Amino acid sequence: MIRGFVRASAMALLIGSAVQTAWADPPEQPGLGGAEIVAVESEIDPAGPAAKPAGAEPAAAEPAEGVKVEPPAGVKAPMLPPDLAPDTHDLLKMKTGEWLVGTLQKIEDGTISFDSEEFDEITVDLADTAEIRSARPHTYRFEGRIVVTGPAVMEGDVIRIQTAQGMVEHPVSALVTMMEGEPTEWNFWSGELSLGLAMRRGNTNQSDMSLFGRLMRETVLTRFDNTYNGAFSAADTATPGVTTQTANNHRYVTGFDYFVTRRLFLTVATLEVYSDPFQNIALRVTPAAGLGYDVMSRRRFSWEVKAAVGYQWSKLSDPVATVPSESQDFAMLFGTVIELDPAADVEWDTTYSVQIIPTNMDSTNQFLQSVLSVELFGPVDLDATFVWNWINNPQPKADPTAPIPVSSDFRLSLGFGVDF
Repeated sequence: MIRGFVRASAMALLIGSAVQTAWADPPEQPGLGGAEIVAVESEIDPAGPAAKPAGAEPAAAEPAEGVKVEPPAGVKAPMLPPDLAPDTHDLLKMKTGEWLVGTLQKIEDGTISFDSEEFDEITVDLADTAEIRSARPHTYRFEGRIVVTGPAVMEGDVIRIQTAQGMVEHPVSALVTMMEGEPTEWNFWSGELSLGLAMRRGNTNQSDMSLFGRLMRETVLTRFDNTYNGAFSAADTATPGVTTQTANNHRYVTGFDYFVTRRLFLTVATLEVYSDPFQNIALRVTPAAGLGYDVMSRRRFSWEVKAAVGYQWSKLSDPVATVPSESQDFAMLFGTVIELDPAADVEWDTTYSVQIIPTNMDSTNQFLQSVLSVELFGPVDLDATFVWNWINNPQPKADPTAPIPVSSDFRLSLGFGVDF
């Protein structure tokens, strides 16, 4: 009689829980800050409820999309296998059944960046992933500019995130991006630095230095990007102890982008500052604003285009008497960024921009930078950098002994870079 009562109770529970999630009660996991981490079990016994032992917990129906799911009072469910450390690791389960243990770094455009304990930094397609389980809080952005932060589990077509207000869920198809950690200032910043040096001594004494730096603050909705690219060279002259410059150019570009949709972003403001006395440019400043679009973003290839309108102020370093030393003009800016990863430890990034000056076509200019990086160890890369600076019609200098500026400057350098 008791066994029959238990079976009848189990069947009643199955009917009454049609809008709830099945929960288990694991031991308290350390390092979760007291937050209740919740997962939804989706396994269903092929034999059906009648074949389960007496008192077994029945499978529950999936909750409606976007609905908060609250566990019964005092009941929690494990998000992670019990033999792994959920407070220090994220888990990635491939559709082939393998589990990867490490750090979930980013999810964007169907690609997962994951720092595996065994395989180091890898990228995998979201479509090849069966589950993602993280007891560490991360920040997720969904379509409609919805931002949610908390520990989460992705299984099937649903992501469930534990927030301070309770469990929420969203479809995987609506995920725009995920950034590691909570939205703290430290987690927003990243950068890289590359330095190239060359020295010649003997019959010719010359020193060359090239420097590239990038510092970026990126959230799930905004991007603040800063880049610097410069080169300096000096060589001895016929006079002992006297050197002369053979190159001295500097370019700084900054911009703030706001993502309106998954791919379209608004360039609220951008500014380029450029100097190259050898092209007779003491200083050129170009502020602008415009739009950008992420044309394609795949695991090994991404392509972005931009367009903007603005204003250009420039000053010549050594103007002739018949040419004004300063000019102010309307500017139209176009650019593109292509990032290609032909191998796991090889990156090839190319940036191109053109500034069309309708009111002064002589000042129309182009810039191209292409960097091939090969990972050596950890954050250290070997960088081969090609840079091209072009101006339509550089102005001659007042100094008759100075060489006449040419339109194109090319530079190819080899150096070491560090990502941080």
